[in-house]
Amino acid sequence: MANLGPRVATLKRGSYIGSSSKIYREAERLVERREIIFSGNVQGVGFRYSTHSIATNHQVSGYVRNQPSGNVQVQVEGSPSELDRFQTEIADRLSRHIRSVHTDSRPATGEFATFEIRT
Repeated sequence: MANLGPRVATLKRGSYIGSSSKIYREAERLVERREIIFSGNVQGVGFRYSTHSIATNHQVSGYVRNQPSGNVQVQVEGSPSELDRFQTEIADRLSRHIRSVHTDSRPATGEFATFEIRT
């Protein structure tokens, strides 16, 4: 939650109590969603469990799962700076398994309460 001034009582995942469209636009930028696709030797090496462990050290929510293609998909929401730190820590800790990374950013949906491993 962030306090953006006297006209905003609470702010959670882009919602607010207030009347300024400028405040709303600022609030929407506080949280974003990223889909991150990791390819390489990323399945069968503890990648999902390590990613989940990393997520517990960051203010993010979403999930990690294996894809039939052999890649690992991460859907994650948080502030842009927190997502950058999260993604950097994954790259630092798991770089020996990662051949390439594709990242797509979009507005957050707020659908995730926690970060989980999906099958």
